[in-house]
Amino acid sequence: MRKKPIYLYSLVAVVLVAVGVFSLLFTASAPIAPDSQPISMSADGYRTAQAGTEIQKCKDGDANACFNAGAKYEGGYGVPRDPKIATEYFVKSCDMGFAGGCAGAAMLDGTETVNAEQFLRKACDLKDKPSCNKLATVTKKKK
Repeated sequence: MRKKPIYLYSLVAVVLVAVGVFSLLFTASAPIAPDSQPISMSADGYRTAQAGTEIQKCKDGDANACFNAGAKYEGGYGVPRDPKIATEYFVKSCDMGFAGGCAGAAMLDGTETVNAEQFLRKACDLKDKPSCNKLATVTKKKK
């Protein structure tokens, strides 16, 4: 049985690498359709599409979507950064019983204010341990 020359394997490896690099270059630079937007990672780890989707879901009564919309406005992800609008979405999420919304509202309000303490208390009542810890720190400072 005749041995295959080693250069043949090298040639195959070079071709495979070149094809891989070529496909990466051209798929990475492919334009995004005008009606679509890149997917981003939300604060709670779930992949969400554009901010408009979260806002619509929030209007439909989804507390998690209200939190996601608040996080987008807080960080300026897909929408202009606006802490006031972010707080409104966090409060709406909190009012629906989502602890993350209460914690977000407290954070944006400033943890030393009366409103922030109320939001932390509600988040703690909803079993959000970091909010309970922050609430304990805030109330301890007051004493």
